[in-house]
Amino acid sequence: MSCDCDFSNDGFMKYINKLKKKHKNKNYNFSQAEILKFMTLHLKDNTKIKNIIMKKSISLQEMKLLNTKCCGIVNLELTGSGEVKNNKLILYLNNKNIFLNLKTKIPNADADLSRKIVWHMHPWNISVDHEDDAPSFFSYEDIRISVNFPKKIFLIFNMHVKNPKIPVIYVVTAEDDVKKQKAKRVIGDIFDDTYEKLVDHKNYNIDLKGIKKKLAEIGVHFYYLMRYDERSLVKIITDNCHR
Repeated sequence: MSCDCDFSNDGFMKYINKLKKKHKNKNYNFSQAEILKFMTLHLKDNTKIKNIIMKKSISLQEMKLLNTKCCGIVNLELTGSGEVKNNKLILYLNNKNIFLNLKTKIPNADADLSRKIVWHMHPWNISVDHEDDAPSFFSYEDIRISVNFPKKIFLIFNMHVKNPKIPVIYVVTAEDDVKKQKAKRVIGDIFDDTYEKLVDHKNYNIDLKGIKKKLAEIGVHFYYLMRYDERSLVKIITDNCHR
């Protein structure tokens, strides 16, 4: 499978502008055909990626491929639910809730809360800086949703590269007695500080241990991984998130 990191995304952007004129600033839900087209428009041969996207469930290794720099999907997020069986992480895909905010042109997806594990991923081309091997990270909403749904386990997948500048996977879960209003303020402050460092200044020296400590103080548990390591991820889920 061949691809080019400098692919032209003009076709997708022209389509978005067309949608904006037709639907104004509403969220636009993509059809299955649109998902396949715009997630793989950079690939000369999209067979392997297409076959993964069409599955009902995938492995972490397949998720890693979907997120691999240059060869993974672009433009739109995938989402779904998951579970751990026999020390293996199973990720179920839900391709019916993928949309784009036409006002901000930011891809998004409704959370699938049908299982204990809830996941979504950020395509590699919307990383902090994919040329500098800096994946995307987490939004305010990515962390805050754990406060609204305590005991659910939220996984956030980002671009895979050999030596990423920042983590590629985040795990977030909140306790039943999470201090909701205080948590939202703390999460907002953490996101603003992280965004300023990573996006505004390209400073990848973020205090992850400090973030973890601040969130733990208000009942939100925060974990991160620098690589797609199934054993480590399953251990985080089974040891720390089944409270």
